[in-house]
Amino acid sequence: MKKLINSLMLLSIIFSATFFMQSCDPDNPVTPDQVDQALGWFGLGGENGDNLESIEDDINFGTGEIAESIDFSNKFPPIGNQGSYGTCVAWAVGYNHKTYLEAAGGTSKPTSTSEQFSPKYLFWAVPSASKGADCNGTGFEPAYDVLISKGISTLAETPYTNMGDCSGSVSSWDANAENHKILSYREIDVDKNTLKGYLSQRRAISFGAKLGDEFMNANSSDVLYSQSYGYTGQHAYHAMTLCGYDNNKGTNGAFRVVNSWGPSWGDNGYLWVDEEFFVSGDFCFCAFVATDASNPDGDGDGDVDDPNSGMDLTAWELYDSDNGGRNRIAKYNAFNSGEDDVPASKDWNILYIYYDAYDAENYGIILYDYYSDDYGNQNNYWSGFDANNNGTLDPGENTLGNNGAFDISSYDGTVTVPQHPSDVSAMGYWWNNVNSVSGNSIAYDIYHNDPVADRFYWPYTMPEITGFYYLVVIVDGFDDISESDESNNYFYLTNTAGEPIHIIDGVIQDELPSEETKSWVKNMNPQMGDDSPMQTVKNENNLNTYSPSEIRAMIVHQRETGELQNKVYEFIKNNKNVNKKTNN
Repeated sequence: MKKLINSLMLLSIIFSATFFMQSCDPDNPVTPDQVDQALGWFGLGGENGDNLESIEDDINFGTGEIAESIDFSNKFPPIGNQGSYGTCVAWAVGYNHKTYLEAAGGTSKPTSTSEQFSPKYLFWAVPSASKGADCNGTGFEPAYDVLISKGISTLAETPYTNMGDCSGSVSSWDANAENHKILSYREIDVDKNTLKGYLSQRRAISFGAKLGDEFMNANSSDVLYSQSYGYTGQHAYHAMTLCGYDNNKGTNGAFRVVNSWGPSWGDNGYLWVDEEFFVSGDFCFCAFVATDASNPDGDGDGDVDDPNSGMDLTAWELYDSDNGGRNRIAKYNAFNSGEDDVPASKDWNILYIYYDAYDAENYGIILYDYYSDDYGNQNNYWSGFDANNNGTLDPGENTLGNNGAFDISSYDGTVTVPQHPSDVSAMGYWWNNVNSVSGNSIAYDIYHNDPVADRFYWPYTMPEITGFYYLVVIVDGFDDISESDESNNYFYLTNTAGEPIHIIDGVIQDELPSEETKSWVKNMNPQMGDDSPMQTVKNENNLNTYSPSEIRAMIVHQRETGELQNKVYEFIKNNKNVNKKTNN
């Protein structure tokens, strides 16, 4: 009798938790063993859970005005139902998030299955090692990685039926999926103002949460303020999507959640969650935005080029060698591979920077090379090297346009931002009054020793940073010059395995490519539009890494806000003995 009572109580709990999650597949009805699978996010950490430390953070470009309320559910597909399967991540990321990304620019709700995307394809395409057996869960990272590498087929092409154990092949649908990829996904802070900022920009957000009884049994438009955990389940973690918020909903304001348990659950498949509870640490544990695969320049590199420009500066070579502890030597070169000269009056620069592989806003300037006619005599192609034509900038000579001279001795770490970015004048550490001649390397334009052997050679001290970083030379670092190809302005340095460089307290722990072990330069006469030999670190092992266009956009944005100027001044203050020269 006691065993029978316990069985009846268990069935009652199971029914209350799953009455709204009836299977979409009539051949596979809900069973007690499948109740736990009707969620399906692995949570954070553990063997298959998401590791937020290795997912790239979004770069903050400002949120603009945050509205009182916003709801763009009209661009979401109809509420779906994952049934008894642990496929919630595929529904949140594929069906809801990806469908919204493609529908956002349109004029109608994506009601046709040819405009909606298949959670079956996405879940099946996730590698077996990254998901549970028998349709039993996965993480955000492997699902988004599939959207980058393979894309996702439409629901018309791959209906959510005949799920079986979710281990089938997707190859017959790959051609359709290839047309529907994303460029990247980024982690964002679980902070109510951050979330509202993205939602105000009509950027949908996928998120992972822990569910309790009140959420599981929601059946109205009431706001969810708290949860109890009489039923937790094997996987109490669930993936969903946000489509808006309302500051006037409930006591504190609330976020609008899009779920995948059918329209009979909650408020016709949606739910309002109190914004304070949402970000309290007891409900939402991570959140992500994504960028769809649309390229404004049309050539697939994500950069806005100017095909009518005859200027094209190319980063062409970079090595960085140990000189004892934090002391190092950078060796690099760049070319004017365009048809036109780049005059010094353009006031452009070359930056050598480091940035955190998973948080690009954690970056700093290692070297700053400024090309301008604001100082010294003109060093033209025929005059040869002249010490009056380049040299170290005296910090006292640096100016901020109308803000006057900058005195490094009294610098307190703040800066008055100019009215316009163009007001920013010389902010560098080394200046060169030299025109960059079409067909020449930049080093040869300055030193005129040998058109093949001339290189820049900079001893420097690595800042006391710890983490995983990329080093990169950026030609035209502030994007002052309109070029025929913007993407070849970058030359990235990784470790010899092609991964981010591990640095502890400013000391590089990894082996880096050297002239003896790696020859980057295929020729010393790059042509207009040629790729830089290492213009990106995005590859099959680093699908979601920051693109060159993101790094450039970050630098330009921080120039406009004054944050970049502060980094330059910090660099000047801490690096008074840097001396650029040729090693030829």
